[in-house]
Amino acid sequence: MALGRCIVRNPLVFLFDEPLSNLDAKLRAQLRIEIKRLHAQLPTTSVFVTHDQVEAMTLGDRVVVMKDGRVQQAGTPLAVYGNPVNKFVAGFIGAPAMNFLDVTIAKEGDTVVARSLAVKLAVTETSSRALEAYQGRRVIMGLRPEHLALGGDGLLSRSFAAKVKVVEQLGSEILLETRVGNARVTAARVPPETAVAAGDQVRLSVQPGRLHFFDPETEAVIAA
Repeated sequence: MALGRCIVRNPLVFLFDEPLSNLDAKLRAQLRIEIKRLHAQLPTTSVFVTHDQVEAMTLGDRVVVMKDGRVQQAGTPLAVYGNPVNKFVAGFIGAPAMNFLDVTIAKEGDTVVARSLAVKLAVTETSSRALEAYQGRRVIMGLRPEHLALGGDGLLSRSFAAKVKVVEQLGSEILLETRVGNARVTAARVPPETAVAAGDQVRLSVQPGRLHFFDPETEAVIAA
């Protein structure tokens, strides 16, 4: 009804202030589609305020991420997701949220690696150039759950050991809550038929080029 009243007035701008926050999950999903459809039909600018990053990603042509009243990043949903400018944006955009691990940057021969007591991963050439100034220093490494896969991939430089703590069966996929050293790491998109249980020791492999690195003091992204 509120949407109908706004539409008939033919305004210059629609302002949505968390309109779906009090709805159940099924109705939220239905109305997200309906709002997206209306936005495509009506040539009217819409500003949609939400704390739900799924709503922001699915509804927005451009996303503005704010913290404490300040804009952290603005861009298309895919740009903000794929190239977050700082740790806050990286942790806010994406579900499940990005994992963060404290690692030290080192060089072994011609290869730059990010390592801790539990992890040692080779860094791609593009990222290694950006990390040259951080050799021997601690940085924050970000891993999105959807960029992790179960199995060693045959390359120890792209995988690490983890202990399964919780198995969440979602039907279409399994979410694994694991422990890597002292850090918690979520591995998503494990096939639903995978035989895995709490307490199992597994290896998680990382898709090449999918590591994110952040300065431990400023939390800004370390980019080439």
